[in-house]
Amino acid sequence: MKRHFKLKIPQYLINLLFIGIFVLTLPSYAITKSNELKTVYIGVLAKCGKESCLKKWSPTAEYLSGKIQNYKFQISPLGFDELLSAAESNNVNFILANPAFYVILEKDYDCQRIATLRNFTPAGIFSCFAGVIFTRADNKDIYNIKDLKNKSFIGVHKYSFGGWLTAFRELKKVGLNPYKDFKKFEFGGTHDKVVEAVMNGDFDAGSVRSGVLEKYSKKHKISINKFRVLDQQSNTCRFKLNYSTSDYPEWPIAKLKNTPDELAKKVAIALFEMNTNNPACVKAHYAGWTIPHNYQRVHECLKELGTRPYLNYGKVKFFDILEQYWLWILGISIVTSIFFIYLNLRLNRVVKSVKKEIYQRTLVESELKDLEQRNQNLLKAIPDLIFVYDNNGVFLDFNVKTNDDLLLMPEQFIGKNIKDVMPEKIAKGTLESIRKTLETGEIQSFDYMLENSHGKMYYESKHAIFGKNKVIAIVRDITKLMQSKAVLRENEKKERRFRERLTALNEATAGLSKCNTEDELWKQAVILGKDRLDFERLEIRLCTEKEHELRGTFGIDLNGNLLDKRHLKFVNDKMSEKSLEEFVKHKKNCYYKEHDIIMNDEGKSIVGNADLIIYPLWDETNVIGLIGTDNFISKKAMTENDRELCALYAKLLGHLCTRIRNEKKRLQLERQILHTQKLESLGVLAGGIAHDFNNILMGVIGYAELSLKELSPSSPARNNIEEINKSACRAAELAKQMLAYSGKGQFLIEPVNLNELIEETQHILKVSISKKAILKYNFARDLLLFDGDVTQIRQVIMNLITNASEALNNKSGVISLSTGIIKYNNVNYFDLKDGIPLLNMKNKTLDGIYVFIEVSDTGCGINKKIKSKIFDPFFTTKFTGRGLGMAAVLGIVRGHNGIIQLKSTPGKGTTFKIMFPANTEKINLLNTQPDNITPDNKWHGSGTILIADDEETICTITKYVLEQIGFVVLTAYDGDEAVNIFREHSDEIVCVILDLTMPRLSGEEVFRKISEIKPNIKVILSSGYDEQDAMERFSFKGLADFIQKPYQFDLLKEKLKNILLS
Repeated sequence: MKRHFKLKIPQYLINLLFIGIFVLTLPSYAITKSNELKTVYIGVLAKCGKESCLKKWSPTAEYLSGKIQNYKFQISPLGFDELLSAAESNNVNFILANPAFYVILEKDYDCQRIATLRNFTPAGIFSCFAGVIFTRADNKDIYNIKDLKNKSFIGVHKYSFGGWLTAFRELKKVGLNPYKDFKKFEFGGTHDKVVEAVMNGDFDAGSVRSGVLEKYSKKHKISINKFRVLDQQSNTCRFKLNYSTSDYPEWPIAKLKNTPDELAKKVAIALFEMNTNNPACVKAHYAGWTIPHNYQRVHECLKELGTRPYLNYGKVKFFDILEQYWLWILGISIVTSIFFIYLNLRLNRVVKSVKKEIYQRTLVESELKDLEQRNQNLLKAIPDLIFVYDNNGVFLDFNVKTNDDLLLMPEQFIGKNIKDVMPEKIAKGTLESIRKTLETGEIQSFDYMLENSHGKMYYESKHAIFGKNKVIAIVRDITKLMQSKAVLRENEKKERRFRERLTALNEATAGLSKCNTEDELWKQAVILGKDRLDFERLEIRLCTEKEHELRGTFGIDLNGNLLDKRHLKFVNDKMSEKSLEEFVKHKKNCYYKEHDIIMNDEGKSIVGNADLIIYPLWDETNVIGLIGTDNFISKKAMTENDRELCALYAKLLGHLCTRIRNEKKRLQLERQILHTQKLESLGVLAGGIAHDFNNILMGVIGYAELSLKELSPSSPARNNIEEINKSACRAAELAKQMLAYSGKGQFLIEPVNLNELIEETQHILKVSISKKAILKYNFARDLLLFDGDVTQIRQVIMNLITNASEALNNKSGVISLSTGIIKYNNVNYFDLKDGIPLLNMKNKTLDGIYVFIEVSDTGCGINKKIKSKIFDPFFTTKFTGRGLGMAAVLGIVRGHNGIIQLKSTPGKGTTFKIMFPANTEKINLLNTQPDNITPDNKWHGSGTILIADDEETICTITKYVLEQIGFVVLTAYDGDEAVNIFREHSDEIVCVILDLTMPRLSGEEVFRKISEIKPNIKVILSSGYDEQDAMERFSFKGLADFIQKPYQFDLLKEKLKNILLS
């Protein structure tokens, strides 16, 4: 059997082995570590920004890295809000900051200063600085620090010592609190921003450190005299700069608590060795370093300001005392306890010997003490004053809680008669009460009032017998009770009056509801508000279409009289705009301002101050006006009841105004609709008459043309027939004007440039007007085109210019002709101001761009009675007129889907504004019928033509003409007959001349049926209406052509030739 042995090594040998290995490797580790540079961080307050701080102080860090071996120094720029947290977290080894920050670091973080900065200034090298409080030299309101009250002020930063805290100390010395006494107070962040803010006038004054103004003046090449230094200190040999405060030591560099003292010593020596020529000094623009100064003055400054680290300076707290003197307190407590224990033992021995004696005396005095105690407790429990009089009214004794409750000191009334102390009336009443008390033995009561420094004080004095010939008076202060009763009576009075005002408002609602116009409503509302609702002054303003404008209505003037302000406009009124902003943007229902500025009735000068309440007048969705009241006359405070009543009044007036406006709109809309229906009826009548008239004229002109062809040139009847033809043509022109009025005239649509059209017509326009009239043109540039008939638009311009000239009544005057563009965004046509109702306004919303022509004159104007009839057909104010000129204008504009606006003031002139929709799509030519036809007398037709017309004359004469040029003609006098004839002769018929309106079957129905029989049949539509209106009635496509009655037979022949040969 094998035995296994284990080698057991003692534990202490293993430990020795590890220690040996560690000792052998330690030197090499130490050598390696010694070769590495330790980084030392210097935190610097970046008062001008971190980038500027690095640029300024990095050379100093490089200098220290070169002077002190084994260390690499690095700058850490810190903002005002980062410096203390960096010190607290030990992220830096040294800190360079202003004196205020150093004091905080010294006090709270045990930092120690090692050197003080020597700085270059425009006056030399100094290791101290001061604060400068300055303003612009041209500021006439500020000459010393006390003048800064209610001015705007800017400092560098709340922790900037030279740029704010030193100035704060001086402000506090003269009793100024910057957080309460400045109109505006901010921090700029840097010294340059502070100087620029004051120079630009953004702030009245500012504070910077000494030397900044001189550097800024030199940098920006401006005179130092542009600044005024407030409370400038006299220059000393030690500090020769402009400054306003005490001087303080410059920035120190301090080591933090955990920074080794040896390293701090090396840094201090290296800094002391720097001279002004050192590159680090040159680049950072400072003169070097000196031994650390005494910063006690900085401590005193921060103590006075009560800022960190002296936030609670001067406030003694129990725990602070306990923390500082706990050993003394503990020792004294122990000694005192021992002393009292010893004293207690000694006293116990004495007490035992004295107890027996005291016990006997206690039994005797116990009852007396109980009685006295009860009396004392009773007197203490009574909150009233107690006086004792003799029968003559002499003060014998008194009892009060404190002498402060007395009007006089005890020595001034004890032993004296009440007549020598109190007013005569009170003394007389008191003596009478004392007499009655002694005579009757009953308690008497007497109330009186005294005036002192606190005002009127009311007392109730009750008198009772207090021994022989003595009276006790218990006097109770009932001032609060009397005041409460007075307030209660006043409140009851106000509440009663408020209910009366509400009743008056309720009763007046019926009266206000009867007002038919806004002016009547506002006038009655102001009168009611003053006479029955107790509003001292009341004013109502209404919003206009302009954004920053309100117009006046009625109000109460400064003397309490009714004032008509309807002629006033309030543009950019601050009070109105501020209240509107509160109502619309911030959704508030009331604007209230105490001691607001009150202007005179003309709004030109300030007359005083008053409390102002403004409420909005709402319609269903928008603010339509403002109602305001103030207390300028009586200066009586505005109550909650006043506000509530004004709010109810505003809601009522807003509702009534909305109702009046809605009723006005309803009536206006009804009138416009009635007028539109009237024009529509007239248009239908005129169109129907023109259509029938054209049918009749067709026969007259046709037979006249045939007669002229058959008569020889030398026939004596030829002249008469030519005159008949001319008269018939003039009648046809009259029919065209009637069709133009109805909006169914014949148009040749093409793109129209109004400017070019007017320029082409200038000569005709000049000839058409009076020689005493001056014609002025005002053309808009880059005018858009619109689709229209040039001839018809020219006729509109001629009619308007002619009317304008006649309105001058052969007197001197001006006629202005303007063009332009106007845009509408979803505007209701009936809301258009001065708009003339048109027949074709099917879509009553205007949306898009319109081209307009405007004709204005300085003539006699048009009164309301004539204005409502001016577009009626056959209405005229001229002896020789036919009354179709303006009717034709209306029809042409209507046919072009245009708009007419008419504005006229009798005695001043008239303006017509005609608007046409701008051309934004491809032009569509509706009619290309030529004005002059050159007949082809050599052409002859062949085949059969069907004439379908309910006018026998038209059928007869047209048949005769067509047979003359070679056609076989069939005639039908109604639609049913036309269909039957066409069905029988469909193979022979090559063309159909079809009337639009016929009995039994219309032209549209006939066309549909014959197209079913012969789909490719050529049909010419004939009508007394124009082509556009006829096509609107004719829903089927496939017509070969259209010809309007009355027509020339040469034109008919040309159309047949084109159709049949195509």
